[in-house]
Amino acid sequence: EESRQQISEIRNVTFAQLPETHWFNQKTNRWQKRKRQRKIVGRLYPVLPNQTEKFALYQLLLYKKGPLGWDDLKTPPNSTTPCKTFVECAKLMGLLDDIEIWRRTL
Repeated sequence: EESRQQISEIRNVTFAQLPETHWFNQKTNRWQKRKRQRKIVGRLYPVLPNQTEKFALYQLLLYKKGPLGWDDLKTPPNSTTPCKTFVECAKLMGLLDDIEIWRRTL
Protein backbone atom coordinates (compact mmCIF):
# COMPACT_ATOMS: atom_id res chain seq x y z
CA GLU A 1 0.00 0.00 0.00
CA GLU A 2 1.17 3.51 -0.77
CA SER A 3 2.50 5.48 2.14
CA ARG A 4 1.11 8.89 3.04
CA GLN A 5 4.50 10.42 2.24
CA GLN A 6 4.49 9.02 -1.31
CA ILE A 7 0.95 10.27 -1.89
CA SER A 8 1.89 13.73 -0.63
CA GLU A 9 4.92 13.75 -2.98
CA ILE A 10 2.72 12.84 -5.93
CA ARG A 11 0.20 15.56 -4.95
CA ASN A 12 2.89 18.25 -5.54
CA VAL A 13 3.63 17.54 -9.21
CA THR A 14 1.72 17.59 -12.47
CA PHE A 15 1.21 14.43 -14.49
CA ALA A 16 3.83 15.64 -16.99
CA GLN A 17 6.41 16.04 -14.17
CA LEU A 18 5.68 12.68 -12.52
CA PRO A 19 8.16 10.55 -14.58
CA GLU A 20 11.04 12.63 -13.16
CA THR A 21 10.55 11.09 -9.70
CA HIS A 22 8.34 8.03 -10.28
CA TRP A 23 7.89 5.19 -12.75
CA PHE A 24 4.69 3.35 -13.68
CA ASN A 25 4.65 -0.32 -12.72
CA GLN A 26 2.41 -2.04 -15.28
CA LYS A 27 2.11 -5.19 -13.16
CA THR A 28 0.56 -3.33 -10.22
CA ASN A 29 -0.89 -0.36 -12.17
CA ARG A 30 0.75 2.03 -9.69
CA TRP A 31 3.33 4.79 -9.78
CA GLN A 32 6.42 3.90 -7.75
CA LYS A 33 9.16 6.20 -6.51
CA ARG A 34 12.45 5.95 -8.40
CA LYS A 35 15.34 4.62 -6.33
CA ARG A 36 17.89 6.65 -8.29
CA GLN A 37 17.24 10.10 -9.64
CA ARG A 38 18.13 10.31 -13.32
CA LYS A 39 17.32 12.68 -16.11
CA ILE A 40 14.16 11.25 -17.62
CA VAL A 41 12.13 12.31 -20.63
CA GLY A 42 8.44 11.62 -20.10
CA ARG A 43 5.94 11.80 -22.94
CA LEU A 44 2.47 13.20 -22.93
CA TYR A 45 1.21 13.09 -26.49
CA PRO A 46 -0.57 16.27 -27.62
CA VAL A 47 -4.25 16.29 -28.52
CA LEU A 48 -5.91 18.49 -31.14
CA PRO A 49 -8.37 21.09 -29.83
CA ASN A 50 -11.19 19.72 -32.03
CA GLN A 51 -11.25 16.61 -29.78
CA THR A 52 -12.84 18.69 -27.02
CA GLU A 53 -13.11 16.18 -24.14
CA LYS A 54 -9.64 14.70 -24.76
CA PHE A 55 -8.16 18.18 -25.19
CA ALA A 56 -9.71 19.34 -21.90
CA LEU A 57 -8.28 16.24 -20.18
CA TYR A 58 -4.87 17.00 -21.70
CA GLN A 59 -4.99 20.59 -20.40
CA LEU A 60 -6.01 19.39 -16.93
CA LEU A 61 -3.12 16.88 -16.87
CA LEU A 62 -0.69 19.67 -17.75
CA TYR A 63 -2.05 22.07 -15.14
CA LYS A 64 -3.44 20.22 -12.10
CA LYS A 65 -1.02 19.00 -9.47
CA GLY A 66 -1.42 15.57 -7.96
CA PRO A 67 -4.71 14.21 -9.23
CA LEU A 68 -5.30 10.79 -7.69
CA GLY A 69 -8.15 9.81 -9.99
CA TRP A 70 -10.77 10.93 -12.49
CA ASP A 71 -12.86 12.76 -9.90
CA ASP A 72 -9.78 14.68 -8.75
CA LEU A 73 -9.18 15.78 -12.34
CA LYS A 74 -12.80 16.88 -12.71
CA THR A 75 -12.83 18.87 -9.45
CA PRO A 76 -11.94 22.56 -9.82
CA PRO A 77 -9.82 24.27 -7.15
CA ASN A 78 -11.73 25.45 -4.06
CA SER A 79 -14.51 22.95 -4.76
CA THR A 80 -15.34 19.52 -3.38
CA THR A 81 -17.80 18.53 -6.10
CA PRO A 82 -16.46 17.11 -9.37
CA CYS A 83 -17.77 18.49 -12.65
CA LYS A 84 -19.63 16.16 -15.00
CA THR A 85 -17.06 16.49 -17.81
CA PHE A 86 -13.41 17.43 -18.27
CA VAL A 87 -14.53 20.28 -20.55
CA GLU A 88 -16.73 21.76 -17.82
CA CYS A 89 -13.87 21.66 -15.30
CA ALA A 90 -11.30 23.05 -17.73
CA LYS A 91 -13.66 25.91 -18.65
CA LEU A 92 -14.24 26.76 -14.98
CA MET A 93 -10.47 26.87 -14.50
CA GLY A 94 -9.95 29.06 -17.59
CA LEU A 95 -7.84 26.40 -19.31
CA LEU A 96 -9.80 26.54 -22.57
CA ASP A 97 -9.62 30.30 -23.09
CA ASP A 98 -7.97 30.89 -26.46
CA ILE A 99 -5.34 33.30 -25.17
CA GLU A 100 -4.48 31.10 -22.20
CA ILE A 101 -3.95 28.01 -24.40
CA TRP A 102 -1.53 29.89 -26.66
CA ARG A 103 0.35 31.32 -23.68
CA ARG A 104 0.92 27.85 -22.20
CA THR A 105 1.89 26.18 -25.46
CA LEU A 106 4.46 28.73 -26.67
